[in-house]
Amino acid sequence: MKSIVVSAFLWCVAGACAWSQSQSFIGPFETTEEIERELDGCACRMGKLFVSSADGRIAWMKIGGRIQRLHLTSPEDIGILPDKFARRYSAHGIVVTVLFRRDKSAKPSAQSNESEAVKLRATITVQNGRTRRTVKASGFCAC
Repeated sequence: MKSIVVSAFLWCVAGACAWSQSQSFIGPFETTEEIERELDGCACRMGKLFVSSADGRIAWMKIGGRIQRLHLTSPEDIGILPDKFARRYSAHGIVVTVLFRRDKSAKPSAQSNESEAVKLRATITVQNGRTRRTVKASGFCAC
């Protein structure tokens, strides 16, 4: 009996408990003051689902009910094309791949007060073990 309880505990500690709830697998979140300090004014924001530093080295997502700090694992952009690129991130066994596409049809956003903002659409795939979810988002990169 003890081994079953310990196994269940370890399973939950690793974050697998939250993963079984597909409704909260990937969720919206508000950035904290700490995240905003790390972004230092420049960021790529895909709605409230994904935010990364402008250089792409760190990112955050709410996965399994927790805001996860993700680290870039691909040494550079994957498949660089003029209007399309991808980045791969990971943390705690979670792998996040984001395919960005420049949105040429987008109108200026009231959220970004910069005329230099780059409008993007993204396909975000999150994988933890055999659980995999993909969502689409739109947003911008700006300072």
